[in-house]
Amino acid sequence: MRVGIEGADGIGEFRIAGSYTESEGECEWTKTYPGRHSVVYRGFREGKGIWGTWALTNTTGGFHIWPLSEGGLA
Repeated sequence: MRVGIEGADGIGEFRIAGSYTESEGECEWTKTYPGRHSVVYRGFREGKGIWGTWALTNTTGGFHIWPLSEGGLA
């Protein structure tokens, strides 16, 4: 399944385009800040959340997206 979303956060306006493979629980998306930079995310669905890695040009890290009702951070 492919998705596309637009929004804004503390950095600025962004576009997200990506995909999710339900049978494998794998997802990947790119969050692009037009005229600025893009962040690539790759992750796995686990229960009601997603965990994985993100990457900028010379920087990488981990992420964990979890609903507040399941112990996520506000």
